[in-house]
Amino acid sequence: AWQASMAEGGGSIINIASVGGMSTEIGIGYYNATKAAVIHLTRQFAMELAPNVRVNGIAPGLVRTHLARALWEGNEETISKYMPLGRIGEPADIAHAAVFLAGDAASWMTGQTLVVDGGAVVRPSIA
Repeated sequence: AWQASMAEGGGSIINIASVGGMSTEIGIGYYNATKAAVIHLTRQFAMELAPNVRVNGIAPGLVRTHLARALWEGNEETISKYMPLGRIGEPADIAHAAVFLAGDAASWMTGQTLVVDGGAVVRPSIA
């Protein structure tokens, strides 16, 4: 993509990682390791493609998607109770973050991964 359209004209790349790439969880370490790699590649490409291309990432928390259905379906009320903002994320929440990162309001941001998780990573553990 960089050679085809961004080498001369610049642009913005947005990678989708996960809050899992910043933490550990029993049973899905392989998934979290791949998301940690996306976060690192975001920083690496930001350095390599600057100054004409900005590269940032988004690390969503639990979002109401088909992929994450097994995590939230049937548990929405319980999960929402523990979320600082009181709800599971919606795909539009991530889309809004992507629009921000792609636009001029983020023109001095590169190499960053924006956590969009309803405050989940700041809450105390439930255990």
